[in-house]
Amino acid sequence: MNSSCFLGIEKTFLLPSFKVLEGPMQEIGLTYFSYGLLSQGEALLSYFTHEEWGHLYQEKHYNKIDPLLRGVVHSHFPLIVWDALHPFGKEKKVMAERNEVCNLKSGLTVGINNKGYTEIIALGSEIPPQDFYHLLRDESYTRKIYEMISKFYKTHKESFPLLTKTSTFV
Repeated sequence: MNSSCFLGIEKTFLLPSFKVLEGPMQEIGLTYFSYGLLSQGEALLSYFTHEEWGHLYQEKHYNKIDPLLRGVVHSHFPLIVWDALHPFGKEKKVMAERNEVCNLKSGLTVGINNKGYTEIIALGSEIPPQDFYHLLRDESYTRKIYEMISKFYKTHKESFPLLTKTSTFV
């Protein structure tokens, strides 16, 4: 698995504690995890398990055109299954590049509005979309996703003090 990175407003930080998530992610077939914290539609921080993608995302200012982020923030969709989204133009390019760079075939993005902030969690997999949808219907699978996300929050609460103030997962 690639090293992870945290992108703040102006700096990039590596998070060695991502190792805690590697086992749970592999167990359920996930190869990609990202987290974003926004206020009034502006990114305060972003965290990506795929370092190369994190740097490309920042360099190309994809936060301005990412259809997943825009869908959660502007359309108020609480859950976006990637395969069900049909972006075009620049938005389609972001999705295609993410999938190519991170070797992804399926995924989902969840938006959580909480105390004036929007948290965005994206999960991606090399599993074909139909197989991924089938897994999402399995209660034990979704429980493992919840446990993995809870572990992320607990592991990073000192790195991201705002998480403990906003998140319901902590």
